[in-house]
Amino acid sequence: MYFKNIISYVNYFVLIISYYIIFNSVIFNNIKNKNIHIDVSRNNNSNYRFVDLSNETNIININGKINKNMVDLFLHSNYVNEINGFDNKLKPIINIIIDSRGGDYYATIEFITKMEEIKKRNVKFYCYSIQASSSAFVIFQYCDNRYVSPTSLLFHHNATIKIPLETLEHFYEKYYEIVIVQHKKINRYIASKIGLSYKEYMKKIRNDWIIKGGENIMTNKLADEIVIFQYKLYK
Repeated sequence: MYFKNIISYVNYFVLIISYYIIFNSVIFNNIKNKNIHIDVSRNNNSNYRFVDLSNETNIININGKINKNMVDLFLHSNYVNEINGFDNKLKPIINIIIDSRGGDYYATIEFITKMEEIKKRNVKFYCYSIQASSSAFVIFQYCDNRYVSPTSLLFHHNATIKIPLETLEHFYEKYYEIVIVQHKKINRYIASKIGLSYKEYMKKIRNDWIIKGGENIMTNKLADEIVIFQYKLYK
């Protein structure tokens, strides 16, 4: 009886492991084959324009925390490396899908600096936001065309800048321009883009500024259009 119980437990354990392997194999293959689609509309019966990005190849995904590694992937992506080969008359587009709560402010500055450099090549950035908070909010506002869904969320606050201890000694020498000049420049740019004075904008982001839903986002001039968009999660 004792051995029968052991055998039963072993068989049960093997069955559970088998299901686990099969399940993970399916999920892994879907990711590997890029078959996962995300439809963020949650409102298919609306009158909003539908945008299908599923077959687009020029997509950058900002998914999760913004950091140096994410920025490096962008800087060395095929889209960026091919920019110099574009004919200025073609007006190529880079699509950015944003679903991020923000992250490293220095990495964000590096990202938008590269965006501005690329724009000089007559390249347009079309950005689609599910959630764009903090640093991700900044990137979204630097896009040429800003799209949100009916359920999108934007959030911003005055930047919290952390200074690495090892750089503290050389802080003014190394980070002065980023912290003082660039930060103010970014805030002035966004304020102007959404039709506010610098003072009005700074007052809004003094505390947490949370804007829920496409209609509210449009009212605050933080997006250009509400759309229903579909895309592949892994590109």
